[in-house]
Amino acid sequence: MHTTKIFIKKNKIGNYLKHAREHYIRDDIYCGFEICDKCTRATTSLSSKHVNKCGLIKNNHYLILDTNVILDQIDVLEENLIGNVIILNTVLKEVKHRNMPIYKRLISIIENPSRHFYIFINDYNKGTYLKQELTELINDYNDRCIRKACSWYIEHIPDENFVLLTEDKNNRRIAQEENIPAYSSKYNIQGVIIVIIRGYSNLNRVIDGDVVAIEVFDKDQWVSPSELVLEDDTINALDDNLERKELEISKQRTLKKNIKPTGRIVGIIKRKWRQYCGILQEGSAAVYHLFLPADRKIPKIRIETRQAETLKTQKIIVAIDSWPRIPISQRSYYNRNKSF
Repeated sequence: MHTTKIFIKKNKIGNYLKHAREHYIRDDIYCGFEICDKCTRATTSLSSKHVNKCGLIKNNHYLILDTNVILDQIDVLEENLIGNVIILNTVLKEVKHRNMPIYKRLISIIENPSRHFYIFINDYNKGTYLKQELTELINDYNDRCIRKACSWYIEHIPDENFVLLTEDKNNRRIAQEENIPAYSSKYNIQGVIIVIIRGYSNLNRVIDGDVVAIEVFDKDQWVSPSELVLEDDTINALDDNLERKELEISKQRTLKKNIKPTGRIVGIIKRKWRQYCGILQEGSAAVYHLFLPADRKIPKIRIETRQAETLKTQKIIVAIDSWPRIPISQRSYYNRNKSF
């Protein structure tokens, strides 16, 4: 069985061309479950011995993820506690289109058989394929495909439990109306605790990606996320009054009903420094300058260069070589220009 996708595309010289693509639908695509006697058997990484533990769900279950959960929670997915995850091909293609580095990290997880991640080709399976409506947005179409695959698994393997994780409230609401167990990324995995780290001093010179040791404060010191916003425009990483400003914020009234586990980083187990792309911050005529990384998760970096006048209009690559306790910002060296 096959369907045909037809669309019109304008070329560089202004002519319109009609494109037709055949999309073959199959009924022999393996679901990934060894207990299944309906599918043609193939290799699978899913395991009945792995148990997903969650405070919200009593029984063992298999996870089906939407795109935003993967994009926002890839660090959590890399933890060994999570397994028996079904990655739909619809989701995999969207992740690849939106963020190639995260796509590569996801593929490395899938390729590790001990993690029990499985790719299900839902967009070529006869039981899960859906045709996009003429006026349907691509995001709505992808969400509908994800829900269809969830419903198919629930009917196809009735003895197992399946849970959809999605950040989209509307998608979650529709899924629940269709009797699909659906939760946000607040899905509570036993053994994993999300801890709020407040202030530069408590971050202890950590860079995104580092493996760290964390001390969790007593509950009377926990804070709510709404208290923790420090505007970058008003607080500079080299500001002598930084600690004082953080102390003022820490004295603000805590909203008890919204408090979350709070702590501080007491040690860095493994550094994962790499090269960073960005620009120089304007306003300094000295030898030392502040480098603004393109990745907002990376703090400002202090570099030493006498080429600031030349480099201020260019994107450059910087590598960190040290980060002493004083000053707060890192010491690094200018590596090379970034060509685009």
